[in-house]
Parts: sequence; C-alpha cells; structure tokens
Amino acid sequence: MPEEQTHPFATRMTLLQRAKDPSDAEAWHDFVHYYKPFLLTVVGKRSVSSKDQEDLVQIILLKVWQALPGFHYDQEKAMFRTWLGTIIRNAVIDYFRSEKKHSKNKEFDELCAEFEDTKSKDRVEAMIQQEWERHVIKLALDNIRPKFSEQAMIALEMTLAGKSIEEISAALGMKENSAYKLRNRIKKSLMVEVQRLREEIEAS
Repeated sequence: MPEEQTHPFATRMTLLQRAKDPSDAEAWHDFVHYYKPFLLTVVGKRSVSSKDQEDLVQIILLKVWQALPGFHYDQEKAMFRTWLGTIIRNAVIDYFRSEKKHSKNKEFDELCAEFEDTKSKDRVEAMIQQEWERHVIKLALDNIRPKFSEQAMIALEMTLAGKSIEEISAALGMKENSAYKLRNRIKKSLMVEVQRLREEIEAS
C-alpha cells in the first residue's frame, strides 16, 4: 500500500489573502479552481436553468473579484462563506428578476418571491454551508486518493456512506480488526487534509 503522507499547515499567505490583491493573477486562478465547481453546484440547486449556470457563476466570480479587496475577515462576525453567500443570493435574485421580465412563466415569479423573502436568507446560508462542507471533503478525497490503496479508499467511502465496520470488512474480505485499523488510518489522513484545505482556502 502506498505510504501515507502528511501535510504541514501552510505558513505562507492563505489563498484569500493572496486573491485580495487584484494584481495576483495566479492567486485568482487558484481561487477559481477551488470555488467555481462549488458555485456551479450551488446555483444548480437554486433552480437556475442549466444553460444559464455557467454565465451566472461568471457573474458571481466577477462580483467577488471586484469586492474581495474590500472584504475584512472577522471570525466572530463576517466569515467568508457568509459574505460569499450574500453575493450568491443577490446574484440569483437578479437572475430571477431578469428572467421574470422576459418570461410569462409563473415559476420565475415564485422563485423570485422566494429569494426576496428575508426568511429565505437562513435557508440559503444553510444550504451553502452544507454544500461547502461536501465540496471540501471531495477536494480532500481527491488529494489523498493517490497516496492510498484502492482497498483503503473503498473503506473510507463506505465509512462516509454510513456503512458499519462489519459491512466494510465483508466488502474488503478482511478481518474486522484489520478493516477497523485501515479505516481509522485513512480517516485521520482525510481529516488532516480537510483541515489543511480549510487553512489554505477558507481563512482570510
């Protein structure tokens, strides 16, 4: 089995610190790499037409690029995801308002009303938080995958799917004690990578 490797936490500037500099093209490229798939998932779950999702995400990214230099991180009051969530919500509202003008479909009226309802803000923020957690875990899984055997990744994916150690050991054809040790070793690696990613791409 490939040897597990550890990642020291980044001591250089975080991605958000670097991306706040409009002249740092490499940082913005990295930001788009990490955040664009997440944004596509979020707008896709907000009933945005598939043909418009790419354009809307580009609009959101432009708004972020323009506003990011003025964003001030405050862990107690203004987490980046909350700030980003406001930009996403406002962009989606603008999208439905625009569609409402050009369509007689009542669906757009309902969607626009839903997003303009102040009570929807908490629901949208909760959805964004949930999708972000899934996104970070997926990034971490992709990063650690080359360092472990196929058996180890199966054990981890079954664990994330809520399977018991008995089910995992049966699927892998190994004793429960061995499956338990394998599962815990790779879970630890996943958590380390998730934390590293959070330090790198969340903290400002």
